[in-house]
Amino acid sequence: MPGAPAPGALVPSGGGRFDPRDHYHPPVQDVALLNPLGRVRNQLEANPARTVFTVRLVTASGKPPTDRLRVAELGDFDGATWGDDGRFVLVDRTLPTPTAGNAVVSTVGQVDVRADVTVGSLDGDLLPTLGAPGSVTGAGWAGTAYDPVAGTLVALATPRAGDHYALTAQVPAPTHDQLEKALPATGPLAARYVTLPAGLPSGLSDTAARSTAAAARPYDKLVALQAFLRDGASFPYDLSASPGHSYGVLDRLLAGTDPGDNRGYSEQHAAAFAVLARSLGFPTRVAVGYLLDSKRMTKDGAYEVTTGQAHAWPEVLLDGIGWVPFEPTDTTQLSRVLPPPPANPSGGTQNAPAAGSSLTPPLVAPAIDDGADQGGSGGHGGLGLAWPILAAVLALVVILGVPLLIIGEKARRRWRRRSGGDAGERVEGAWREVRDRLSERGVPRARAWTRREVVWAVAERPVLAAAVRPLERFVVLADLALYSPAGAAEDDAVAAWLCVDELRAALRDGVLPRGRLGALLDPRPLFPVGRGPGGPVPAVPLAARGMRGPMSFAAPRPRSELPTRTEPDAAEQPVPVGVSGGLRRPAAVAGQPGPTLGSAGSEEGASADRTDEQTVVRRQPGPDATGWRPPPDQRAPGSPTR
Repeated sequence: MPGAPAPGALVPSGGGRFDPRDHYHPPVQDVALLNPLGRVRNQLEANPARTVFTVRLVTASGKPPTDRLRVAELGDFDGATWGDDGRFVLVDRTLPTPTAGNAVVSTVGQVDVRADVTVGSLDGDLLPTLGAPGSVTGAGWAGTAYDPVAGTLVALATPRAGDHYALTAQVPAPTHDQLEKALPATGPLAARYVTLPAGLPSGLSDTAARSTAAAARPYDKLVALQAFLRDGASFPYDLSASPGHSYGVLDRLLAGTDPGDNRGYSEQHAAAFAVLARSLGFPTRVAVGYLLDSKRMTKDGAYEVTTGQAHAWPEVLLDGIGWVPFEPTDTTQLSRVLPPPPANPSGGTQNAPAAGSSLTPPLVAPAIDDGADQGGSGGHGGLGLAWPILAAVLALVVILGVPLLIIGEKARRRWRRRSGGDAGERVEGAWREVRDRLSERGVPRARAWTRREVVWAVAERPVLAAAVRPLERFVVLADLALYSPAGAAEDDAVAAWLCVDELRAALRDGVLPRGRLGALLDPRPLFPVGRGPGGPVPAVPLAARGMRGPMSFAAPRPRSELPTRTEPDAAEQPVPVGVSGGLRRPAAVAGQPGPTLGSAGSEEGASADRTDEQTVVRRQPGPDATGWRPPPDQRAPGSPTR
């Protein structure tokens, strides 16, 4: 036919073949991952350390372009938690580049690197990456998802030991002169990473300004801030320091006056650098991953990476260069644990009793005096003196003994719930622990309330705002773990109690010592749970009626308001998802059915030694895709509450 192309004219010439899979990346609509920043300490405490993966870095020069690999980039901070609300897409080989406005522009030299990774005992489904990834091949699991903005790579099925993949990437290699002259990046992408939520303690911004006052150029200010936080005399490294990275934790680290307040590890140091640098106008994020140790290399030149090398560090977006890592943490001994701090700044001996003395003098009954000088009263005067002393001692025992009994019984129950039984029982026990801690803040332990109704009740209390987000994560994790056909796994129980720890920290943060003591001595968690409703069913918060983001608590709309859909929409827009959440479950891809989160109530009546936990919600498109029933005030009359 005249004008028709010759046969084969549409087939690319050369050695490469056109593969549509390299150009089509369907959105992944459900990826929920446990916050990796909170897992750093857990990995470092593992004894013995286990091998997470091995990696061989191949470059033209033969020199590795970096001393660390990341598994996550956390760029969103809400004042309590660092997370990332990115968008994942399904990938096969070629990794997509960020859309316009989200791409990092780098004009400095780049090092092309190939990373050959062999999986060992990987902690979760986040895969090690570096630089700006370009392609991934050889993955043996069922599907890989990628966030082009953060550069985060996720396996959609848990990798097994021995699985292998190859990653190509470009790593910026700026000269020292280019770094010294660099300015903070600006524009739409940088604006996201320079924002700080309301509530920044004034002491933090003052500390940032004071520690960098002597530096003139922007890069010099970052170096000064790095040196300030890395000073071991001012901020000693201590893996046993209190976990967390909220405004309250950072303020205590930098301005606390009690012994041990200035101790921390990479979680606090990385978060402190990121917040302080943002207060100075620098776009920052927190990276989580592993350090590479040249002393742990195999014979074939591969790095062996263990849980003992888990780490977190800040990164700064510099104009014309890209993301540049900084190290505000002393990395010489990541597992270092310091002795407990003294009771007071002088070492706790200022008011110590003399050697050999007893803290509580023994009670000695006075001798009976039979002398006639007492007018016939004999020894009764001595007994009369003893009774007030005995009464005072008994009163002291009651005053001190009852609080100690309350504290001890709470600790005993927590220990039994955390360590006793199989994984499912420990997840259930974590939920009972959550209900107990919330009851200390005035949330009824109504047995009739479902887990979601408990979250709504917490959301109605402004004073508990910090607890809403970790509680949301717990609820979905518990439902996924307890209602999975395979049952709860050991990882589910571990994740549940990590969420409990995060919730307890959120409840303590910002509370005066008097309030913390009141919660500690509150006896309500020790009383039997009543069968009654425990108060009106909480209303659905307005913020829960429409998903504001992946970390929002997504309560469903009434069925009457939901659109009718008979088949999945292949053009469904991706729902933002992030790594700040709870437990991962197999993700759904557009055009395929996704996982359903079963609704679950919480039975309080079983053993006092059962457990439960904390998670994240990822809403999937379509009516009832989350599997949540409408709240009680919108259910049909007579329908069950569970």
